[in-house]
Amino acid sequence: RYVVLPQAFRIALPPWANEFTIVLKDSSLAYALGVTELLRQGGYIISTSYEPMLIYLTIAAIYFVITFAVNRSLKKLEEFFSVPGFELKESIR
Repeated sequence: RYVVLPQAFRIALPPWANEFTIVLKDSSLAYALGVTELLRQGGYIISTSYEPMLIYLTIAAIYFVITFAVNRSLKKLEEFFSVPGFELKESIR
């Protein structure tokens, strides 16, 4: 049997989006790109500026923006590949 890629992609895209969000939150995107991890850099800045709340809120905002942008992009991609009448019923979006 063969896997028909367009149909498989339509079905697999929502779980991939969820998995990407989990991986992004559990690891650092900067670390995956070879850059020093955001939280480690935040620790260095905190040791010199002594403003941990501001630094951690900034790091949280960076993660939020990245996650929000990627999830919106994947949602648009999901809508682009959707077929009327062939939606998953258990979607929480």
